[in-house]
Amino acid sequence: MGNIQAGAQSCTDIMRIGPDSGIPGEQSREYDMSGSPAHIAAAADAVRDGWKATIEDTYRMVDDREADGYHTALVVAAETMPRGPTNDDHKINTENMSGDINVASSIIMTPPECSSTPKWGISHVVPRNAEDSIEFIDPPFTVDETLVYQRVVKGTVFIVTECICIEEVSPPRSLFIAGAYSITHAASLVRVAMNCNRMISHLHYLDGTHIATLLHGDATTFFPNPERFLNAGLSGE
Repeated sequence: MGNIQAGAQSCTDIMRIGPDSGIPGEQSREYDMSGSPAHIAAAADAVRDGWKATIEDTYRMVDDREADGYHTALVVAAETMPRGPTNDDHKINTENMSGDINVASSIIMTPPECSSTPKWGISHVVPRNAEDSIEFIDPPFTVDETLVYQRVVKGTVFIVTECICIEEVSPPRSLFIAGAYSITHAASLVRVAMNCNRMISHLHYLDGTHIATLLHGDATTFFPNPERFLNAGLSGE
């Protein structure tokens, strides 16, 4: 595995953004590729290898957190989709173009259509066998800090979002969410996230049942080089 880098985009090495950007410990687990998302399993060898390396790197980071005394959980999404604003989101997006989204909590259990939470964000389809991990974020869990690790391989963004709760629980908790999506599908999400300077992650099951919405404080954590995402379709990436 190559070195983990902080603050610069890498096409070959997973990138860790945020504080505590050291190299994770030794790998202790193997990933079964038979459980990969369908679009990854059908992709080119480089993309499948990138996904495998991302999950293996995530296991290392989970081990590091546990070694530091954290309770951890890992969700590997069956599908991950960037969602830009829809017509229903127009009002809230306009009101928040230069300010924070007016939502008091960092984790929302109410579906977006039943609350003031925007529907845009990164949407993760969670397998039913991850229910134990999802229970991990029940109250009093809050998202006190978000770290993002990502690499881009042949137009596929491999992303791991780490949601850390340190203020309301003891010992601290860390939830890792791993997913992959096409960089060409992210432009509208990048625009609204950068305008609002916030990011949102939605977790739901394959049948559409909403699990939780997680709010993150800084869009640049997810898009440190927004022009790369905005120009992906033009560059053929």
